[in-house]
Amino acid sequence: MTTQDKAAVGYSIGIAAVAVAIAFYGVSEPPTSVPTVPIAPPTATVEPPDEPEPASTEPSEEEAQSVMEETMEETMEETEMTEETMEETMEETMEETMEETEMTEETMEETMEETTEETEMTAETEAEEPMGPTTWEVVNSEGTSVPGCEEDDTCFMPSMLEISVGDTVVWLNNDAVPHTITSGSPSTGPDGIFDSSLVMSGTTFEHTFEASGTYDYFCLVHPWMLGIIQVN
Repeated sequence: MTTQDKAAVGYSIGIAAVAVAIAFYGVSEPPTSVPTVPIAPPTATVEPPDEPEPASTEPSEEEAQSVMEETMEETMEETEMTEETMEETMEETMEETMEETEMTEETMEETMEETTEETEMTAETEAEEPMGPTTWEVVNSEGTSVPGCEEDDTCFMPSMLEISVGDTVVWLNNDAVPHTITSGSPSTGPDGIFDSSLVMSGTTFEHTFEASGTYDYFCLVHPWMLGIIQVN
């Protein structure tokens, strides 16, 4: 029973009591004044509404587990994407490196081929274009009019000269006496290929060799003076 119901019951009982008293006094005795007791009407007590309990801000275990699972799935997906990206990047890098290596090898091969071709062309050009005729000098040593230079092979300097076809040899008499430059040998005599006759001191004799071979020569006046010209 609420407070309002209780007040209503009390109010009804009070009225009933007054009515009984009036009836009783009205029969036995003349009515007397009955003090009227004011009865205050029942006051409704309004109770404040129940305040709602504050909602809990902490997630439940199920919600927390669900969040953790979602986070783990997202992390795994990101990890897989990162691994795939790394693999793709590594593959691309390796492909680029291999392409660069192949290009470098091809460039090196092309350079080597070009160098080889240039070398061959240079060699062919040199072979096709022989050197022009060269002039060589041979000197009669001083004091060769006296035997002794033959012992150390210094009568002509140099005593053996190697030249090419078309080259010219110039003999200079550096001695105080005349000498000859005669092809042949003291044992067989002159062979008639070249002969200077007497070459005076300080003068020269020259001869151009047009054929390859070995040419021995000597001095008719001083037969111990020997020399060789090798023509290639």
